[in-house]
Amino acid sequence: MRILSLLHRWIGAIGGLLLAVLGLTGTLLVWRNQLTFVAHAGDTVRPDPVSLARAVDAVSQASPLIDRITFAGDGLGVHQLLFADGSGAYVSQAGETVERWSSSWQRPELWVFDLHHHLLIGDAGETMTGVAGLTGLFFVITGVVLWWRMHSRFRLRLWPASMKPGAVVHHHRDMGVVTAPLLLVSLVTGVLMVFPRLAGPCLPKHGRTHQSRQRPGYAIHA
Repeated sequence: MRILSLLHRWIGAIGGLLLAVLGLTGTLLVWRNQLTFVAHAGDTVRPDPVSLARAVDAVSQASPLIDRITFAGDGLGVHQLLFADGSGAYVSQAGETVERWSSSWQRPELWVFDLHHHLLIGDAGETMTGVAGLTGLFFVITGVVLWWRMHSRFRLRLWPASMKPGAVVHHHRDMGVVTAPLLLVSLVTGVLMVFPRLAGPCLPKHGRTHQSRQRPGYAIHA
C-alpha cells in the first residue's frame, strides 16, 4: 500500500499539471460558441438543404482551396471554413465572409480547441492527451483504494479544516472520492475519443469515428 501511495503522489505531481490544462480548456470549450465573437454568430440556424446549398455555392470559389466546411449548428449561426494552407474564415448563412484568419492563433476559440485536443503539436499531442487520460484514471482508481483505508474518517467539507498538511491531505482524499464518478465518466469518454479501439465491442462501429478535430455542426471535407 505504501508503494501505491507513493505512485499516486508522484505521478499525480508530474501529470496533474497536464490534466489541469486539459480540464481548464475543456471547461472553456463548453462555452465555445458563446465565446466566438463574430457577426451573425447568433443568427437562427437554417439547416434546410436550400440554405446549405446556397452557402456552399457562395464559398466554392474561395482561394486557397477549402479543406473542410463545418456548417452552422448547435448555437453558432455561422459556417466555419478551414483552408488547405491552415487559414480559415467564418461565413454567414447568406454566404458573406464575416471573419478571416491566417493562423488559428488569431482566434482564441480555435487555439483553445487545439490546445485541449492536440496540445498545439498535432497528432503527437492528441496521443499525449489520451495517455494523460489513462493516467488520470490511475489517479482516480488508486485514490479510491487509498481512501478506503480511512473511510471511517470521511467528512464532506468544501474547504480543509485547517491549512496543516494532514488536514489538506484528508480533504483531498474526501473530495476526491466524492468527485470520482464524474471524473471516471469524463476520463473514460475522453480516452475513448483518442483510443476508440479500447472500447472493443462496447462501442458500435458507426460510433467510432473520431470527431475531435471538428466543432459541433454538419461538416464536409473537400
